Amino acid sequence: MDLTQKVTLAFEKSFAAQRIELDANGGISGIVVAPIFRGHESLDRQQMIYAALRQNGLSEDEIREVLMISALTPEEAVGYSVP
Repeated sequence: MDLTQKVTLAFEKSFAAQRIELDANGGISGIVVAPIFRGHESLDRQQMIYAALRQNGLSEDEIREVLMISALTPEEAVGYSVP
């Protein structure tokens, strides 16, 4: 399983994500959309992202390859996509 698949699986398990778009060009970046992010500030969401990666068995080396993930609510994600 490649790193993109591991990250996707972690987000599906941890957040019941409605949408995941990842790009692996030079590191992992993208978006994850889930209702669980409602009511959380940006910093809290980023902490949730990295906690999910650790809880789902990604190594610290793998986590270092995750550069930027935007954690969005379904309402925030309307019309948003990874270029």
